[in-house]
Amino acid sequence: MNGFPTTAAAIGLTLCSAVSAGDGPTYELKYRFEAGTAFRYRETVSFETEARSGDFVETNATKSETVKSAVIASVDDAGVATLTLTVEQAKLTPTANGQALPRLDTASDEPVPFAYEAVADAIGRPLAEIRVDAAGGYVDGRPLLGDDVLETLAKGETGGDAVTRNFLIPLPDGPVAVGHRWEQRFKGRISFDGANLKREIDLRRRFELKAVDDGRATIAVRTTVLTPLRDPQALTQVATREPRGEIVFDLDRGVMVSHRVWASGRVFDFAGPGSVFEASSEQALTLLEVADAASAAVATTDE
Repeated sequence: MNGFPTTAAAIGLTLCSAVSAGDGPTYELKYRFEAGTAFRYRETVSFETEARSGDFVETNATKSETVKSAVIASVDDAGVATLTLTVEQAKLTPTANGQALPRLDTASDEPVPFAYEAVADAIGRPLAEIRVDAAGGYVDGRPLLGDDVLETLAKGETGGDAVTRNFLIPLPDGPVAVGHRWEQRFKGRISFDGANLKREIDLRRRFELKAVDDGRATIAVRTTVLTPLRDPQALTQVATREPRGEIVFDLDRGVMVSHRVWASGRVFDFAGPGSVFEASSEQALTLLEVADAASAAVATTDE
C-alpha cells in the first residue's frame, strides 16, 4: 500500500487499463474533492524480517501508528485537486532480536531519541504537495521535507518513494458493474552496489470491484513486480512489495474509508549457500473523519 505516498521523477506516472464485467447494476466510483476539506486517517504498519545463515539468526521488527491528514488546498476547473499531506502524530516501536530499541511517541512526554529527532521535528509540518484528478490519477507532486524524513514516515510499495506518489487509489472512468477490473502501472526503486546506486523497477496494481453494499464499494487489490530480478540482494528488497488486500470506498461521500494490505516473501541464498531471508508486512489505513481544514487543525491540537 502506499501510506502517504522522494522526488517526483521517481514516482512513476500511472498507466491504467480496464476490463468490463458485462451486465448488472452500475456504479460511479469518483472522489468528491472540495477545497478546504481535510481527510484524516489512522495508519498502522507492521514489518518483520528474519535472516538465517548457518547458526546465525537475526530478527528485526517495526510497528508504527500514525495519524495523517490530507487537506484539499484547491480544485481547478478541470477537477484537479491540490492536496497537502501532513503527519500529525507518530509512534514507532522497533525491536532487534526480541530486544526493544529506542522508540518514538510524539503523543507522549517521552524524550525523543537522537535517531528520531528529524522525524519528530517534522510532525505537524506539511510533508508534500500532490495534484490528483477526480479519478485519483496522479498528476504531479513535490516533497516539502528532506528524503531521510520522508522515507522514515512514508515507506510504501515504491520502497521509500511513497510521499509524493499519491496515497489515493486510481478509480475507473464512468459507471462500472461488480466484477469490473482495472490496473495501474508505476515505478519504484531498489538499491544495489552497496546501496550507493538506485535502480528503477516496474510494478503493477490490479483492482477488481467485488461488491457494493449500503453505498460502499469493496475493491480487491494486488501488486506485482514486473521487472525480472535474479540478484538475491535485490530480491530481499522486494520481498514485501507484492501486497494484496481490500479497499472500501464510500460512493456517496466520494472518499476511501479503509485500505488494508499484507505481504510476505522468502529469498534463498541471499548471503551465501543455505542462507534464508524472510519478511512480512501488514498495513492498514482507516478513515477517522472528513472535516473542514480548520476543524481538523483543532482536532489535532486537542489529541
